[in-house]
Amino acid sequence: MKSDINSYLIFTLGKERFGTHVRHVLSIIEPGNITQIPDSPKFIKGIINLRGMILPIMDLKQKMGIGEVINDQDTCIIVHEVEINNESVKIGVLVDSVISVVEIQPNNIKEVTAYGTAIAPDYITGTIEIDNKFVMLINESVIFEKEAGNIEKTLNEV
Repeated sequence: MKSDINSYLIFTLGKERFGTHVRHVLSIIEPGNITQIPDSPKFIKGIINLRGMILPIMDLKQKMGIGEVINDQDTCIIVHEVEINNESVKIGVLVDSVISVVEIQPNNIKEVTAYGTAIAPDYITGTIEIDNKFVMLINESVIFEKEAGNIEKTLNEV
């Protein structure tokens, strides 16, 4: 795979749009049955069986402190693969909806500034404008790395 691919998957959390680099995305699936794990953090919704693999599911909206994903016909899980502590980890990210995949030139990405958002600035790598709407690009490594212990604990308890 070429490392200079600039494709991003655009999705929504509430009324806000976010983007994740496609290099981290394995697939997009329907939520189905999520088995809850007792005593797990509130944003870890539980686990699912994905083709024989136990996949932890994170509510990204809750993780970012902007509400909770309400399961409806548009809700989906983005299956991410990220490297945490030199180990490849797969995690499902519950989002309100997926919009599209777009090509973004690096010079179109604006630096994140303090603009009064409730979202921790280290969760966002930059912003872009698509169709006169701002899209915040998430920092997958920071979001998932901070939760490596919770994800590992969740998987070990199953």
